[in-house]
Amino acid sequence: MRSGPGGAVGHLRENIRRANSETEQDRFRVGQNKEQSFPACIPIQGRGCPSSVGRYDAMEVCQSGTVKRLDAYVLVHFGFLVGTLELRKTFMALLLAGYGLLLVYLTLILHHTSQRLPPHSRSNLVILRTVGIFLQKGGMEMVVNILGNLAVFIPIGFLLPLIRTGRTSFGFVVAISAGLSLLIELLQFFTGYRVADIDDVLLNTISGAIGYALFRTVYWMMLRTGVATDP
Repeated sequence: MRSGPGGAVGHLRENIRRANSETEQDRFRVGQNKEQSFPACIPIQGRGCPSSVGRYDAMEVCQSGTVKRLDAYVLVHFGFLVGTLELRKTFMALLLAGYGLLLVYLTLILHHTSQRLPPHSRSNLVILRTVGIFLQKGGMEMVVNILGNLAVFIPIGFLLPLIRTGRTSFGFVVAISAGLSLLIELLQFFTGYRVADIDDVLLNTISGAIGYALFRTVYWMMLRTGVATDP
């Protein structure tokens, strides 16, 4: 028996083929909860019997000597090895961290002025006042200050659910977006090189919500096509 990743995947595929060949009526779709007992649990990469291979596939491996029966398509595309999913999450986390560093540079380091602003000119606490000003101005200033703030947190709203275990709620993403934006505005106020604006917090929060909506849309499409199952 081969002990490498290929051997483990081969055994899993063989078990699925065995289970799916019993009767035509007994074929299983993604997400169904029927189980098929197998003679032995198959260790994957020497990790023993993990309770679940990941957030986005429906397969649970080695739960008391049983393996959930799945359509072979899901097994081949999303049920390979635990390490694959761990690497995927690690990559998403690194991508989010890199974007966070870019965000710090754009909002705190890249100054619009070389001199510190006086305290009375560092903040705007009137909701939608700045938005109204830039809507009247139009042009590139409107694009940068309004559309830019509506876009800048979209990656956070999209990537955050991908690196968390379990379901990530809309409220959680909104709270994280609002809190992070508020922190940035407070730092801008105390450093004095940028204007802390309540409208930026509002637009950034909406931006995070848009990112989460895009994530849910993509995930819904994956559910519809059978690529993923609802956890």
